[in-house]
Amino acid sequence: MRGITAIAVGAALIAVFLLLLSVMAWQEARTRAGPAEYILSDAVLWIRPRLNQRQRNRLSSADVLAILEWQVYFLQIGVRGVRRGEAEVVVGHTETAVAYVCQQMLSIAERDLDPDDVAAVLEGQGEYLGSIGAVGDAVDGAID
Repeated sequence: MRGITAIAVGAALIAVFLLLLSVMAWQEARTRAGPAEYILSDAVLWIRPRLNQRQRNRLSSADVLAILEWQVYFLQIGVRGVRRGEAEVVVGHTETAVAYVCQQMLSIAERDLDPDDVAAVLEGQGEYLGSIGAVGDAVDGAID
């Protein structure tokens, strides 16, 4: 009887182990299956703490959110140009993107932002997109 009990307990333990292993594999596959989602509020929460202290003192969370929103708008304008064959979309903190965001923040939001602060936020955006798997590796050299 003892031998049969030990075999039954061992088989039960192996079954539980395999069940746990399959549940873990299923969860991992489920998290990787969906497309990356770019949620601006999540991006703000990820980017702002990574800015240096001076930038965090100058930029509120609302400022970071506004910069990201204007960057999205800038990219949408670029996509329209690409569709017409007039432009090429470049994502990141290019001089053109930084200048556009600064100009919009000044004229619309009446916030005069330092271009270096805007560039830091846009660089953080690229890092955030990489961290969620929304973009591939960075390309050396910016096109402007």
